[in-house]
Amino acid sequence: IYDLALRCNGIAINYEGQHGLSAAEERFLGKIAPQIKGGVVFDVGANVGSYTQALLRLAPGVDIHAFEPHPSTFARLAERMAGQKVTLRHQALSDHEAVLELYDFAGADGSTQASLSRAAVAIFDGDIVAHPVRATTIDAYMAETGVAHLALLKIDTEGLDLKVLQGAQRAIRERRIARIQFEFVPANIATHTTMRDIFEALPPDRTPRSSSMPGANGGWRRCRA
Repeated sequence: IYDLALRCNGIAINYEGQHGLSAAEERFLGKIAPQIKGGVVFDVGANVGSYTQALLRLAPGVDIHAFEPHPSTFARLAERMAGQKVTLRHQALSDHEAVLELYDFAGADGSTQASLSRAAVAIFDGDIVAHPVRATTIDAYMAETGVAHLALLKIDTEGLDLKVLQGAQRAIRERRIARIQFEFVPANIATHTTMRDIFEALPPDRTPRSSSMPGANGGWRRCRA
């Protein structure tokens, strides 16, 4: 019903692009490419690297840190990015440092809908497998690696985007992230996350300049700059 309601309102029509992303995402990246060249980008929930590959093509010289916690998906990402100037991190990002469980479909392990929320995966299929994964926060990672500023933070974590933002509160408060793209999909029902929750994790005194685009799994993505 959620998905149908979105589609009836013209929100979730997901037109395919030419390079593995939605057409709207590719237009968005093409628009901001001149502004992020030479900057640092965090691709959180990189999957097999379609977003990272698009960034490399559109913004040469961008410094990408791609985070993917799923073991088999990370292996595919590493194979695809071999020889590319990309920092690959086999870990999740959340609101605290811990070893967490990553859930996926037992019959299609390594899917695009793997999530740290079991309930988010169970929306689609109750036959689930789990993988232990290491998680850190954006604030901790930036401090560890000496990254001072992000030109773009892209988040696609199947219902847990809010947790990622909550783990970046220092960077957000200190205005060290220029642009944030996050996803709002059916998994947010399972994690009880609203759009209001997400915007409350962002600076209250900053006027948002945002663009919406179709999400991969029946929702929409939103970028705040």
